[in-house]
Amino acid sequence: MSGLWTVVGIGLCALVTLMLIRELRKEYAPVFLLAFSVLLLGLLLPRFSAAAEYLLGWASRAGGERIEPVVKALGVTVLTSAAGELCRSAGEASVGNAIETAGRLEILLLCTPLFAELLDLALLGG
Repeated sequence: MSGLWTVVGIGLCALVTLMLIRELRKEYAPVFLLAFSVLLLGLLLPRFSAAAEYLLGWASRAGGERIEPVVKALGVTVLTSAAGELCRSAGEASVGNAIETAGRLEILLLCTPLFAELLDLALLGG
């Protein structure tokens, strides 16, 4: 929980800094936002990797071929959502929307084997 307070504190400091940058030198705002996003990712990555290792370990014990696409889809969701928000914050909403659409398509492709297995189960009874 203390990590969350650190992230919130850094985020609020970044918000104030970003507001000042937008007032003084608007062209530097996207660069600052990108640097902040990389810093935030660096702070959160160790926690995400520990959670991912736990989920993948649990998945391997519970039949990893079914759980692995779900874990990957969660990763794709987080990554594309963050990239889309970054693009929207930089004033490029269309690029952000395109990234998120590509992420949705990637999730669909990742989960296709699960859909096929569900259809087989529903139509053939196992």
